[in-house]
Amino acid sequence: MGSCSRNCATDDAKQMEQLGSSISFHVGIFGAAAELSMNCDTAPLLETGESSGDPRTRTLLETGGSSGDPRTRKPWNGNDLREFVWNSKPCCGNALHMAIAEGDRDEVVRILRSTSNPEDLCRAPFSCQTAWTPQFSGGSPISSHVQLAGEAIHAAASGGHLEILKDLLAHRASLEAPVLKDGVAYCGVLHAALLGDGPGLEAVVKFLLSKTELTCTAAGKHPLHFAAMAGNPSLICLVRHFMKKQGITEADIAGATSEKDLNSIELQAPLTLAIQMATMKMKDLVLSAEPSSYSLKLFMKDCPEAVPLFLQRMKNLGILKDVLQQANLTSLDVAAVLRESVSAAESILDCATTRPLCDEEHYPLPRNVSFAARNYEQAVWNMLNRGMWSVEVFTVLDSYDAWHYRGWKSAWHQTLTNTKFGRPIRAPEIRVCHIRDLISPQLFVALASSDTDCKIFGNRCVAFLVAHVFENHAGPVEFVRCLVNLWILILLNLHTWYLHEPESMQSAVIVVSVRFLAAQSVVEIIWEGVQFYGYASIGQARDYLKFENFNDFFWAVLPSYLWYDPQCEVVMLLTIFLYWSRILLFASFCEPIGRTLQPFTNILQNLGPVLFITLIAFAAFSHAFFSLRRSSFDESLYGSFVTLIAAGLPSEPSDNELQAILLYVSVTFFTVFILNIFIGVIGEEYSRLKEECDLGFKQLRAKMCMEYILRKHFFQIHICSKTMSKLVCLTALSIGLTIQFISVCNNGHRYANLEGASYVMLLCFMHGAFYNSPGSHKLVAPDEDDPSYFWYCCEAEREVVEQADLREIDLNIET
Repeated sequence: MGSCSRNCATDDAKQMEQLGSSISFHVGIFGAAAELSMNCDTAPLLETGESSGDPRTRTLLETGGSSGDPRTRKPWNGNDLREFVWNSKPCCGNALHMAIAEGDRDEVVRILRSTSNPEDLCRAPFSCQTAWTPQFSGGSPISSHVQLAGEAIHAAASGGHLEILKDLLAHRASLEAPVLKDGVAYCGVLHAALLGDGPGLEAVVKFLLSKTELTCTAAGKHPLHFAAMAGNPSLICLVRHFMKKQGITEADIAGATSEKDLNSIELQAPLTLAIQMATMKMKDLVLSAEPSSYSLKLFMKDCPEAVPLFLQRMKNLGILKDVLQQANLTSLDVAAVLRESVSAAESILDCATTRPLCDEEHYPLPRNVSFAARNYEQAVWNMLNRGMWSVEVFTVLDSYDAWHYRGWKSAWHQTLTNTKFGRPIRAPEIRVCHIRDLISPQLFVALASSDTDCKIFGNRCVAFLVAHVFENHAGPVEFVRCLVNLWILILLNLHTWYLHEPESMQSAVIVVSVRFLAAQSVVEIIWEGVQFYGYASIGQARDYLKFENFNDFFWAVLPSYLWYDPQCEVVMLLTIFLYWSRILLFASFCEPIGRTLQPFTNILQNLGPVLFITLIAFAAFSHAFFSLRRSSFDESLYGSFVTLIAAGLPSEPSDNELQAILLYVSVTFFTVFILNIFIGVIGEEYSRLKEECDLGFKQLRAKMCMEYILRKHFFQIHICSKTMSKLVCLTALSIGLTIQFISVCNNGHRYANLEGASYVMLLCFMHGAFYNSPGSHKLVAPDEDDPSYFWYCCEAEREVVEQADLREIDLNIET
C-alpha cells in the first residue's frame, strides 16, 4: 500500500506540472473542438466532404483535395477538424487522430514528418462528449454528460496500435500525458490502453507496463481497476503479473486488510468492480482473480456462486490450506454465504473439514474405534433415536484442531482410543473443521430457514453438527415439551369425558385441566418472547417476522381462551386437534419414524394449484345446482357436497332433464378429472418428498436446535449439571401432579387462585432446567481466548470389492 501511495503522489505531481505548462495550449484547441462538436450543425460541412475510406471516420472540413486516398491529404493545420471513433465514442480531432483511429501507420508517419513541430502535433487534443456510463463511473449509472479530451498517444494505446505508439514516442509524445475529464486529469496512457478495444491491445499493455510504473490516478484508481472495468482476463493477468513483481497485492490497492475495512472502503476493490460490471464469464473471473484469502472473502461477499470454482483453483495450485488459514473464516461468514448460495457454503465446509494433524510415529490417530454405547443412557437414546444400540457418530467441541499427545487424558481421546466398550469395532473417519466456533445462532437461523435448500444437510459436517446440538442440548428440551403435551392431552380427554357426566362431577376435573392448559399457553407465549429476544440479540429481529412464527404465536395464545370460557366449543375443538397433532413431535426422537412421516407433514404445501382448481369447480357446480333447485342455500350446499365430493347420486332420477344432465356431468367431471388430478399430484409430490425425507427430517431438527440456541441467549445461568436438570424436571413434575390430585380430590382448595401461577412456575422450571446443559454457553457466546473446533468420528466407508477382483496372488518364486 505504501508503494502504491507513493506512486500516486509522484504521478499527481508530474501531472500537475505538465498541466501547468500546457493548460493554455489545451484550452485553445480543446475549446475550439468542443465548440464545434457541441454547438455547430455538421450537416452543411458534410455536404462538400467525401468518404475517408474507413466507415467509422469522415471529414468534417476539408481545406482542399480529396480525402479518398489518405496519402493525398494535405498536411495538418489547426482548422482541419475531423470526426472519428475512439473507444466506441464519436470524437473531434485532427487528421493525425483520424489516421491513428484507422490504424494507418503510413499516414501517421507522413503527417508527423510533414510538420515542423511534431511534439505540438502529438500533444494536440481531441475531444468527445459522452454519458458518464458505468464503465467509467465504476458500476454506478449516472445520467450526466462529461467532456473527455485526449492526445494522439491515448488513441494509439487504446486502439492497440503498438508500432504507431512507438512512432509517437519517437516524436516526443509523452507516456505521462493525461486524459482530461471536464478539464481535470482523469487517467493516463496505460489506463486508457486498459480500457481500449483494439486487436493488439495485449502487446500495447505489455509494452506500457515495461515502460511505466503502476501508478494510481488522482481519484485513487489503480490500473487493475481499469482492467477490471474492461473485463479483459488477459489484461487483468498482465497487470497482476507486474504487480507481483513489485510486491503489490489487491488488498494494498483497495486499502483494506480486515473485515471491517472490507465493508467500509469507499474505493471498490478491482475484483468487486469486475463482478459488478458483469462482463466476464464465471470461469474467466475466477482464473483472473488473485489467489489469496482477500479474493476468497470478496467472492463470498459479492459473488458466492464463484466460491466453489475459486476453492477448486486454490486446491489445484496447492495453496488451499494457506488461503483458508489466512482468511480466518468464522461461523458468521459461513452463515452469510449460506443465505446466498448453498453450494458455496458446502464447498467452504468441505475444504475446511480435513483429517486432523497428528504425530504419526508417536501419537497417531486410532486405527479402530468402538462404536458401542458408552453408558446405559446413551444406549437407550440410540435405540429410541435410531432403533440400534450402536453409536452413529461421536462429536465434540474441542479447544484444539490437531490430535495432540497432551490431550490423551481428555474424555474425547479416551472415547476414541478405548476399545473396551465392545463391538462393533470399525475403522473410523475422524475429521475436524478448522473454522473456529462453528456453532452459532446465525448459522442455525440460516440452516432452519425455509428458503435454504435442504441439500445442505447432505453434507456430513452439517448433518453431524445438527446431531451434536440436538443430542447434547436441544433434544432433552424437546423431550420435556413432548412430555408436557402428553400430560395436557390426558387432561383434555378427562375434560371431554367429564363434560358428559352429571354436573356434580364436572367442576373439579374441568377446572384443573383448563388451568393447566392455560398455564402451558402462558409458558409458550413466554418462550415466543424469549425467542424474539434471541433474534434481537444477534441483530436479526426481522427474521422473527415470518408466517411460521406468527402461526406458533397464534396457537400458543388460543388455548388460553378456555380460562375465560371453558365451554367454548370452537376453541376446544381447535385445542383438541392442536395437541393431538403435537403427538407427532415424538417422531422427532425416532429417526426411522420421523423420516417416514416427513412426506405426510409437508405434502399439503405444494397442493395449492390443484386445491384452487377444485374450489373453483366446486363453486361453479354448486352455483349451477342452486340455480336449478328450489331449496334453501344450506340444503343446496349439502346436496352439492354429497354429489360432487362423495359422488352420491339421488335414489331416483330427476324429472328435470337439465338438472339430470348437470348431475351426470358434475359427477363424471369430479370422479374422472378432479379425482385423478388429486391422485396424480399427491403421488408425484409424495415420491419427491420421500426422496428428500432424510434431509427434511434433519432440517426439522435444525429448526429445533435453532430455537434452543436463540432462547439460550436468555438463559445465561450455568448452575445445573445433567443430573441436576433431571432432578429439577422430575421434582417439578411430581409437584404439579400432586397439586392436581389434591385439587380434584378436594373439589378446590383455599389456594385455588394461586394454582394457575404455580403451574406456570413449574412448567418454566421443567423447560428451563435443560437450557443449562454443560457446554451450552459456547453455542451463543464464543470465547476468544478459548476457541472451539468441531470434531466428528464416524464409521469409514468400507471398500467395495468386486468378485472379479478376487484373484489369487501370483507368487513368482524361482527354485
